[in-house]
Amino acid sequence: MMRPFFALLLTFLIAVPVCGSTNYSVSDGLSNSSVKAIYQDSIGYMWFGTKNGLNRFDGYEFRTYHYRQEGERQKNDIVSIQADRLGRMWIGTFNGITLFNPYRGAFIDLRSQYAGELPVGVVVGIWISGNDEVWVATKRGLFRFGKERCEPVERFRNLYINSMSHCGGCDIILDVIGEGLLLYDTESGEVRPISEQGRGARRDPVNCCLYDGDATTWLFVEAGHVLRYDLRDGKTRKVQVKIPEKRWSGNNQVHAAIKLNRDSLLLAADAGVMVFNTRDSLVTYYSERNPRGDRYEPDTRGRIMSTFRDREGSLWVGTFEDGVSFYNPRLYSIGLIRLGGGEADSPVRVISDLVEVNRKLITGYRRGISIVDLSDGRISDLDLTRLIRKESSESELFHLAGLSDGTILIYILNVGIFSFDPDRQTLVPVYEGLSSTSQIRTIEEDAEGNLWLAADELCRVDRRSGTVSRDLSTNYNGYTRYMLTQDICREKNGDMLVGTRNNGLWRYPRRRGSVPVYFETERVDPSIPDDANISKIAVDGRGRIWIGTYDSGLYMYDGQSRRVRHFDEESGLPHNTVYGIAEDGDGRVWVSTLKGLSFIDAERLSVVSYTLANGYPLRENSNHAILMASDGNMYVGGNGGLAVFSPRELTAYKGHSPRVFVSTVESLKGVGDRNRATYDSPEQLRKVRFRHANTSIRIKISTLNYLFQSAYRYAYRVEDVDDDWNYTDRNDLILSNLPYGRHLLKIKASDEYGNWSDVVTEQVFVIVPPFWLCTGARIFYGFLSLTLLFFIFKYLNDRRASKYKRLIDQLEKENIEKAYKLRIDLFTQFSHELRTPLTLITAPTEDLLRDESLPEKFVYPIRQIDKNANRILLLVNQLLDFRKIENGNMKLRLTKIDCRRFLTEELENFRTAADKRGIGLDLEEGYLPDDFWADADLLDRVVANLLSNAIKHSPDNARIVIGTSRSEEGLLRIYVQDHGEGIAETDREKIFEPFYQVPTRKRLRSFGSGIGLTLVKYVVTLHKGRVWVESRTGEGSRFVLEFPLGYAHYRPEELLYPVPDTDLRETVQNPQLRESLQTVPAEETEEGEEKGTPILLIVEDDEELRNYIRRKFEKCYRILEAADGVEAFELARTHIPDLILSDVMMPNMDGIELCRRIKEDLATAHIPVILLTAKSEKEQIEEGYQALADDYVLKPFSSKILKVKIESLIANRVRLRELLSASLKQTDPVRAETKSEDPFFRKLVELIKSRVEVTDLSVNDLYPEMGISRAQFFRKVKAISDLSPNRLIVNIKMNIAADMLREGRLSVSEVAYKLGYTDPSYFSKVFKGTYGISPSDYLHKHA
Repeated sequence: MMRPFFALLLTFLIAVPVCGSTNYSVSDGLSNSSVKAIYQDSIGYMWFGTKNGLNRFDGYEFRTYHYRQEGERQKNDIVSIQADRLGRMWIGTFNGITLFNPYRGAFIDLRSQYAGELPVGVVVGIWISGNDEVWVATKRGLFRFGKERCEPVERFRNLYINSMSHCGGCDIILDVIGEGLLLYDTESGEVRPISEQGRGARRDPVNCCLYDGDATTWLFVEAGHVLRYDLRDGKTRKVQVKIPEKRWSGNNQVHAAIKLNRDSLLLAADAGVMVFNTRDSLVTYYSERNPRGDRYEPDTRGRIMSTFRDREGSLWVGTFEDGVSFYNPRLYSIGLIRLGGGEADSPVRVISDLVEVNRKLITGYRRGISIVDLSDGRISDLDLTRLIRKESSESELFHLAGLSDGTILIYILNVGIFSFDPDRQTLVPVYEGLSSTSQIRTIEEDAEGNLWLAADELCRVDRRSGTVSRDLSTNYNGYTRYMLTQDICREKNGDMLVGTRNNGLWRYPRRRGSVPVYFETERVDPSIPDDANISKIAVDGRGRIWIGTYDSGLYMYDGQSRRVRHFDEESGLPHNTVYGIAEDGDGRVWVSTLKGLSFIDAERLSVVSYTLANGYPLRENSNHAILMASDGNMYVGGNGGLAVFSPRELTAYKGHSPRVFVSTVESLKGVGDRNRATYDSPEQLRKVRFRHANTSIRIKISTLNYLFQSAYRYAYRVEDVDDDWNYTDRNDLILSNLPYGRHLLKIKASDEYGNWSDVVTEQVFVIVPPFWLCTGARIFYGFLSLTLLFFIFKYLNDRRASKYKRLIDQLEKENIEKAYKLRIDLFTQFSHELRTPLTLITAPTEDLLRDESLPEKFVYPIRQIDKNANRILLLVNQLLDFRKIENGNMKLRLTKIDCRRFLTEELENFRTAADKRGIGLDLEEGYLPDDFWADADLLDRVVANLLSNAIKHSPDNARIVIGTSRSEEGLLRIYVQDHGEGIAETDREKIFEPFYQVPTRKRLRSFGSGIGLTLVKYVVTLHKGRVWVESRTGEGSRFVLEFPLGYAHYRPEELLYPVPDTDLRETVQNPQLRESLQTVPAEETEEGEEKGTPILLIVEDDEELRNYIRRKFEKCYRILEAADGVEAFELARTHIPDLILSDVMMPNMDGIELCRRIKEDLATAHIPVILLTAKSEKEQIEEGYQALADDYVLKPFSSKILKVKIESLIANRVRLRELLSASLKQTDPVRAETKSEDPFFRKLVELIKSRVEVTDLSVNDLYPEMGISRAQFFRKVKAISDLSPNRLIVNIKMNIAADMLREGRLSVSEVAYKLGYTDPSYFSKVFKGTYGISPSDYLHKHA
């Protein structure tokens, strides 16, 4: 027989929750973890005095206040708090006392309120009398605060007072070191010593004293040493303290005491929170009973510095370095039963369902079964292995179920199903037809008494026959066995509900009178997700189905309304994994989750949760382990035993109507934003005003109820902004994009059970509109609008009259602008046209002046002609430069300037003109930098203009100085100093304006255009410099140019970098071949080849200029003439001239287009082109160079310079032909002929190479392919390579032959045949004639 194993443990309701309080520390916002004083103001805020400041707590966050006074840091080390009738807080510190106004949120400067001597030293007591006098005892004496003055009590000056307390009436009792206990009458000032019974021996100081209001003052030396002062007889007696067991060692100092009830005092001591019974003098640790009547002892051990009871009956405990803790009996309404003999450090975990049979609660755990007798609270623990009589097996209980007839079934993993008799405590195997390895998760009884099992498959067991059926099909997909069934539940009508892991919830309807009873199934509600892994199914008294899931929360399905409600962590559940569901006797649904317990109100469907933080004792619950027992208690199993509570008593606390308090209103601006505003004290909150920039604000609220804060919800709305209430679980409200003006915010709250309060809090705040939207501004806008309407009407009237006038003014303006532009364009075009006739003047006069045979009598007139023509040219150039300035087309081309050389050359250019008038030119070299960058051409014009003006306006035999100097900023200054008439002050401001000329007495030498100095200023400005004039009338003028040094301040494209010359004679040649191969000269004359003087093609539409050029060059060149570009292009293709000299501006085809076509045509691309133009703009010159012109010559030109340029270009072409011809006779592997830039020649070489195997390859085979005539072909080849076409063919073939022989793969004969020679001996002769070595010797040398 099985021997029962009983273990009699404690009474049924035992154990204290693991977590006994809510603790707040520095990590939660406290300024310091040592809390020595606690106080609750009239509003409900909790105040904590710490070693580092005062803290206000609203249930959500702490707000810290520090006393800011230079040199008084110890006044933030707070030891006590007392409030007067005005609500002001008198705060005792380690160095005197401070006064704080909680309604303003600010400290009050006592020096400004009270004259006299303020308290110093550590404060040991504060008492406020009925006439509002404040008495402060410190370790330096006793002080009295009157209406406007504070003064010490002379009797106690500099005495060490250890403690002080009021003891009835107007008396206070003080423990003074050296004098003992003294009674002081605050009205008369009388001091009386108090006799102490048995005071023979020296006692320790009294650390704390408390008047109980019943003619007794209790004096605590320490928790075990207490004195009692009786006001009736004026005597002090030592109390015989009773301590049931010595629960502390050493001195147990009492730091503070408060009255707990009529017969008890609550002590804050070094050993914890103690209770002193005033009737029997018994000292015990603090404990209380919860609503169920269970006594609990909070974890209040450690050094306690202060205690406080708030209005809700909660206990606040201030500790030394452990923060502040919060206790309330309602936090401990849930008890704990430990099973299996488990201790707190080795808890037993309950497994599976809880079953009640005959007032016995059956629970299972892994290795055993526990039976809790609900009648007497006895607990019996049974070992599972011994029950199944398998001593060696590792038996593990997996599931436990109770049937309607009282049968208890237990499934043991890998063993089987057993029937358990709790009275006999025996296990009997049943339904052995089922596989023992099937993991049975749920056993449920249907209306027919059969069993439904959720195992590897969903199956049904006939209890009468023991038959197991697995053919439960469904109309979902024809035949399904629910391989993943998780839970089964029977509805009141007998239908069976089946929850699956990944296929939702299904119902098997009960079919009465048919066989089988349960067959087809249906989906309960498609809105329940398929991926909701169902953990538990339950049906409440209303027929609603509750579906718990793993990690997806809780679903409630109402079959009548066909609505689904979802609950999760956001709804208030402690966790989204639901383990158990049960209904209590009042229709509340209780839900156990992985971490914590919740109940859901049947009507409101509101959620209230219990976790470790608010008194629930289990860290983790077990699956399915929840039961509403017959004794009216709810049992929940988990890791640690059974949690037990009375649902009715736990929820008996009736909800109150919480009131919402606004703690802070602040703008959503950055900390450093000047528009940021914060209101966080009651006085400030009466008048909240924000600037217009703060249209988004944050409002922090609280109910100032410190129990179950997380269960509170809030509703709010802003009148005139929100139509409905907004609901939130947060205590900070964000209001965004609010309109300007006065707003009324209404807020209400619900209690922890979801009951909404009727008390509505109102908070008024104003967002001040900007000044342009205030009332005064609107009045102004109205007045402005009327005024505007008046002026609009007046404007419309005036508009008709002024309409035509404005049109006329506009037309006049446009005509003036057009006339000005037309004049400038006319001047510019006229200037361009002047260049051609000026060329026909300056060029012949230049030739005549160089002619030594010119008669002397003609020299002077011709020089005058030349001089005045150059003056006209100067005016033309200045006008064109002015045009460039207006168009912004003047560009810089910067190079490094040698200042000494540049200025010397400028002086030499004007030396002759100056010498004629006896004017001396001097150079002063004050500063000659080596990093001066400028446009040499433009700088030349600037200096030349200044020197020319200086000479013109200087008298004969005067001196002109040009020099350089360095400015204070390190800039270069170039100055020109003359000694002429000077410039008046009124003229100095205008001389740099266009066309302005200074009036002078001598106009004979004042020839000019009036734009020279304008050009000077513009050029200097382009160089990032400046120009000014220093002058006095009659003393001459000094023009100063200032330039920065270096080139960093210019754009890269403005820099003109030097380009190194290229030695065109250098060729790449193999050194060995230079030694081994010597070219044998061979000249052949081909038919059609022409020799003679170079051909010059002149293209000019002006016949006179064309004739002049022809006469200048006809002695040295064969001349071809054309009047436009079309005619010139045909002549160029026909005659292949050596050079083309073309004007730019011509009819039919201008010079730019002609140049572009010449360079694009293969037959003429090699011909150099020089363009003549009267246009000097750089953009036009650049356009010519972009067309590949070889040079550009401006009109009027010097015939000598033009001749030199033509000769140079032709000579360069001849030299290039010679170099190319020589390179064609080399055998260098890098072919020289491929280096030619001429596209015609590159194409010709490729053509010859492609036909090198053709026998007797000749000119007739080539020129048709090149697209030109035979004569043109001969002239083109000769012009490029200086070779005849036949000689070119031979040279290219011989170069290819040398390559083949050097590779050594072919014999001489094979090479000859490859190159189209039918006779190898003739090939050898040609090869040797070309290179001076026979092909066989060449082959042998490179073998």
